[in-house]
Amino acid sequence: MYFIPDGAEPDLVFYYSLNTGSTSNTKLSDTNNLITFFTYISTTPDLLTPIGKYSYNAFRYNFNIINEKHFTNVNITYWLPEGTISIITNISSNIDGYHPSGFDTSQIVSGSGNFLNKKGFVVINYENEKNKLRTAYVYFEK
Repeated sequence: MYFIPDGAEPDLVFYYSLNTGSTSNTKLSDTNNLITFFTYISTTPDLLTPIGKYSYNAFRYNFNIINEKHFTNVNITYWLPEGTISIITNISSNIDGYHPSGFDTSQIVSGSGNFLNKKGFVVINYENEKNKLRTAYVYFEK
């Protein structure tokens, strides 16, 4: 599964879908592109209670090479009412762009507002690939 310190409950949980929002895709070469994306964060998995915004900038390489995984370096920011939380992650996915099911754990690299200088990590659940629903679990160091 994924690492949870001492079985602790997350400090924050929120949801977003990669099927909603706005995307910009810039082709850099036949096998590399830059993607920016924006959507809303919700307190519920039905996405009916928006509380903030989610955005990422991603550099994807090895794209469109047959029978090869492609790799993406992603800078993610969660824009919450109390401030921002940012992480950097690296994702590999198959040629049709689907992320493998499972969880990804990334360290918090920056924050603002109430999250300024907070240390911790974010666990992203990629289990629901059909509607690209993501669940983010935020854990702060105690």
